[in-house]
Amino acid sequence: MLETAQRLGYYPNISARRLRSRQGRSQTFCIGFVMNTIVGPATAPYYTEVMNGVQLEMHAHGYHLVLGVAFQTAAEKLAYLRRLTSAAVDGWILGDVMEDEIIAYLRDASVPTVIVGGGTVTSDLDCIYPDDAEAARQVTRHLLSLGHRRFAFVADCLYSTSAKTRLLGYRQALEEHGLSPEAGSAYGVGREYKGIAAWFRETALSGQAPTAVMAIDDRQALALIRTAQEQGMVIPRDLSVAGFDDIPPSGHWEPALTTVRMPMRAMGSVAFQRLLDRIHHPELPPTKMMLPVELVVRDSTAPPACARVESQDRAPQQWVI
Repeated sequence: MLETAQRLGYYPNISARRLRSRQGRSQTFCIGFVMNTIVGPATAPYYTEVMNGVQLEMHAHGYHLVLGVAFQTAAEKLAYLRRLTSAAVDGWILGDVMEDEIIAYLRDASVPTVIVGGGTVTSDLDCIYPDDAEAARQVTRHLLSLGHRRFAFVADCLYSTSAKTRLLGYRQALEEHGLSPEAGSAYGVGREYKGIAAWFRETALSGQAPTAVMAIDDRQALALIRTAQEQGMVIPRDLSVAGFDDIPPSGHWEPALTTVRMPMRAMGSVAFQRLLDRIHHPELPPTKMMLPVELVVRDSTAPPACARVESQDRAPQQWVI
């Protein structure tokens, strides 16, 4: 019977049933936190802070965290979600990019779920995410104010919600300054360092090289700085580099990285609060909550060398466009 029901796309609202069975009893609950794939340098600092925010709220309400990572395929992840939803957790917080079949299962099974981070934003579920478009606008405006007019936007891929939203904000800021989209190209370079290095050798050392590069996250920005330095370039004299997230190494790199501080811990806190509301009030409509961001200007960005002009009497710096 159960196999037939699942084949037809039916899943019982197990979380609601469990909650009803526990009414009137003093008992702790468990919340599951699932990330997309194997935890690596690209995601660990970001989601560690998100999980810290979740756990700070959970402890105050007597909840515990069940963490699911290191999935090789969507099928593995889906099997994990089904198994633990049936036996161990009352709701899910999902981080990173989630596949359509994962969203469909959680929606059809009426499992209390909140998605945190900008990788996936869907109308079906509650989503808590940073203002990615504004983050990109702030970085781009900062680089424009320094005199840059040739840009590159670099991401592991350009298809996630966060990448597309940051790319939109980046191009909006260029248009505000009367620049065409061609002034700011976008490149998907993959997650591996060798992809970043290959892009750099092909593009950043060409005759039409950008004077400023915006990376999708700090990990890629730091890799770009390393690659540029290996090629004998001086950052930011020869190239300005900026990132997103403000992970711990960013402020201690040489040079320290200009970046956007994302509200990672706040996203975790708000995600848990919303999930708690969802568990107790499943009839609530899905909500989308966008949290503010903050530009952090450090030493990896400066006016481009071709735009720095000083008069003989050492008048204040001008920018030549």
